[in-house]
Parts: sequence; C-alpha cells; structure tokens
Amino acid sequence: MRLIRPLGFLLSTIGIIVISYVSIDTFRIINLLSKGETTKGLIISEKLIQFDGKKYYIYSVEYEVDGFEYSIQTKNNSSKKKYAIGELLSIYYDSNNPSHAIINNRSEIYNALFIGYSISLLISGVGFLFIIKTRFVVNFFNSFKSLE
Repeated sequence: MRLIRPLGFLLSTIGIIVISYVSIDTFRIINLLSKGETTKGLIISEKLIQFDGKKYYIYSVEYEVDGFEYSIQTKNNSSKKKYAIGELLSIYYDSNNPSHAIINNRSEIYNALFIGYSISLLISGVGFLFIIKTRFVVNFFNSFKSLE
C-alpha cells in the first residue's frame, strides 16, 4: 500500500510530460499547416521493416528550399504501400527553419495525435486513480492474490 501512492504520482507525472510533448508537437504541426510554406518533395526511397510479423513502410522524401536540399521521412509508418518512388508530395515547412517540415498527410497526422493523447491520458488517469483511490487499487490487486 505504501508504494501505490508514489507509483500514482510517478504515472501521473509521466502522463503529464507526455501530454505536454504531444501538445507542443500538435502546436508545431498546426502552425506548419496554417502558416508554413509549401513545396513539393520527391520520394527517393522506401524501406520495408518487419516487426512482430507485420510489414511497415517508411518513405524518405527530399525537397528543396532556396537552393538547399532537405530530407524528411514519413512520421507514421504505414502497413500498406502508399507511395511510389519518384512520386511528388506536398511538404509544409517553416520558412525560418526549412528543416522543420511535415508531409501533408492529415489522416496520419491526426491518427498520431489521437494515439499520443490517448496514451498520455490513460497513463495520467491510472496515476490519478492510484493517488485518489489507493484503497480501491490495493483491494483490486489483492483480489488477484486470492485467486492463487
């Protein structure tokens, strides 16, 4: 019982840190989509990664701003082959720092944000539950001991 409340504080803190990170990333993405400059990027390569029996594609894209070349990889890996090498994609970039860029694929962006917020809220919620309902959590874990 003594460790549950500190564990709750730890989980809550981790959840808040993750929420903060996702919020900063969300702000950066929204800022790039609304105020960023656009250019076309060329898919130069794809990499197929297998993990737990599933296939994921990661695409590398090169784009040019003011005569300088930059590259970016797809942020969210896709289990389906979405693009072809040589295909052009819309890139949003920060005019003050062109290396800060995103590929304009709103569905992947929104999915990543949803997953990030969901995970961080789950971690925080469990942490707050541990803090507030310590006796409930202890009884819950003790119920598993009685099954042995």
